[in-house]
Amino acid sequence: MNLTTTVLSLQLEQPFVSNKGSTTTVHQVVIKLTWQEYGGFGTVLCPKETQLSVEQIQQLIQACEPLLSTATPWQFELYQGQLASVVRNQAAMMAGIDMAWHDLLGKVVAQPIHALWGLAGLSIPPTALSLGAQSEQALVAQAAKLAAWPILKLKLTTDSNLDSLRQLREVYAGRIWVDGNGAWDVDQAIAAAQQCHTYGVELIEQPIPAGNLDQLRTIRQHSPIPIVADEDCRGLADVLRLHTCVDVINLKLFKCGGLRQARTMIDVAKQFGLKVMLGCKTESSLGISAIAQLAGLADYLDLDGHLDLVNDPFQGLVIEQGTLRLPQTPGLGLTIQGAIE
Repeated sequence: MNLTTTVLSLQLEQPFVSNKGSTTTVHQVVIKLTWQEYGGFGTVLCPKETQLSVEQIQQLIQACEPLLSTATPWQFELYQGQLASVVRNQAAMMAGIDMAWHDLLGKVVAQPIHALWGLAGLSIPPTALSLGAQSEQALVAQAAKLAAWPILKLKLTTDSNLDSLRQLREVYAGRIWVDGNGAWDVDQAIAAAQQCHTYGVELIEQPIPAGNLDQLRTIRQHSPIPIVADEDCRGLADVLRLHTCVDVINLKLFKCGGLRQARTMIDVAKQFGLKVMLGCKTESSLGISAIAQLAGLADYLDLDGHLDLVNDPFQGLVIEQGTLRLPQTPGLGLTIQGAIE
């Protein structure tokens, strides 16, 4: 196989604000794996947590090319460990390679990935639409315009006022999730959970900073609504640690390392009685269409990270008022506009 990379700079129509800051532009490294006449695409998000520049990520990915020169689409397991070593075991990079490999394999055998894995025909839950942290007036006005959307996910910060939920409920009757992004301490999180329950909030995600599982367990014990782990859930070992601490785990490909790892984590989570949310970052339709291949296995979906982009070159997954329609064409089912091909 041959490997090439391209850097994308994607612009948001509106800044997206959370407890982690404001986002207006996101950078991604797009991977293309080519074998015979077939080409598969994957994407590497460039999150701040990696402490690597876009250029460094691109160099590490391109360093995999000599290793792949003799590989075929049916040898992922054979090469997976060696590739992980080249990219320094960075999950985001392995996720991009995994995506591209599966997209390529699906095209070679002329099947969508969800069908290839036996997931065709499964019921798919609706996806939430995330609203960034904003003033109470702006939040209520935005929610009123989205009254037909089935689920809204509110990003909160340490300065957010939960009393805004009362005004929100006057204009929005649908399901509401709250994402703290680690904004609170234990006492604040428990109080927030109780207040959220009053307004019919369905889930609270990552109420405290990651790495405090005993505290997360305490919050769960005192919360009247389910608790979701996001930043605390990266790999399979985290699923084993979290099953007594939360009710739901949020899986993202760039955190866990790709579709294969995500599928394993879903299976193990269900064995432990955990529910599963599939999530995303602000990213192109390439990454969203990839994780959506597993949507039939999820209890909750938060796959809206591409909807506010103004220059996304990929088209795949279609979302209409929260309802997902998976591509039925081979691989990840993408079409591409621009020079990436």
